Amino acid sequence: MKNNLPTLEKDGYRLMSGTKLHEKSPSTFEIPSDDNKLKLQKGNLVKLIFEMKTIDEKGREELKGERMWVIIAEREDDWFTGFLDNQPVSANDIKPGLVVHFNSEHIIDINDFAVNLDEEKFKEYQKELKKVTSN
Repeated sequence: MKNNLPTLEKDGYRLMSGTKLHEKSPSTFEIPSDDNKLKLQKGNLVKLIFEMKTIDEKGREELKGERMWVIIAEREDDWFTGFLDNQPVSANDIKPGLVVHFNSEHIIDINDFAVNLDEEKFKEYQKELKKVTSN
């Protein structure tokens, strides 16, 4: 899990560190406390900042950032695997259900709502997770 952080080259996106952004602007960029991050478990929703490769109207590659929700599927210490729960506005090839590996430093918000990943609508997400983690 620790070595699988997404990269622009391999995955077409990367995650921005909420911790580093908070350190740069602590009074204007708030993040959840370490205590709240320690309580996170399967089914919790967390918000991450994705920086994605996109193509502008002139065919040039550019980077765009979006804040999106991820459902936690697995946790190992400060490392997580989850499913993207949003459709990005600026990238058509990244879709809900994408398996995302991340660290607690990437978390910028926590939603108090939790989902049951055993529900029927998440079966496809679980299949994708099994494929990704078995490689």
